[in-house]
Amino acid sequence: MNQPHEHWATPGPLERRARSIAYGILVLALGVLAGVGAREASSRQQQGDKRTAIALTADQRDAVLSDMRTMLTAMQSIMDGATRMDIPKIRAAAQAAGTAALVGRDSATQAQLPEAFRRQSAETRANFDALAEAVRGFTARDTTLAYLSRISARCVSCHAQYRLTLKE
Repeated sequence: MNQPHEHWATPGPLERRARSIAYGILVLALGVLAGVGAREASSRQQQGDKRTAIALTADQRDAVLSDMRTMLTAMQSIMDGATRMDIPKIRAAAQAAGTAALVGRDSATQAQLPEAFRRQSAETRANFDALAEAVRGFTARDTTLAYLSRISARCVSCHAQYRLTLKE
């Protein structure tokens, strides 16, 4: 008897191309959302921004913003690694943005940040660590997307709640 049986085949070039396009669209969408967010932030400042202001010195503000850019860069590297199924790249980028990045932080800057902000930052970094541990073989893309969704949701939440200002 001929019984149909299922098997998993290696994705062909068309499927790999479709996945790459899908990830490219995701990256593009994130970029568009970031641009819209920047435009909305500018508009909010003109209309009375309701987010919690965190007043920092210029150096402290630069350090916090640099840290945020490091996480964003790690997210981009993780997405790039996922499109190529490059698990070592995914892990290295996730680890770079994980809790290890907290070592050697300026305690004066950290003291200026609200407890909820620090807690959210630590939880986001823990998610990067969890991603580095969870990514495996043929499920790497799905695992990566699931973790990046959680990580980016934390980023969006934080940016919606706080804004950095310069101390006068």
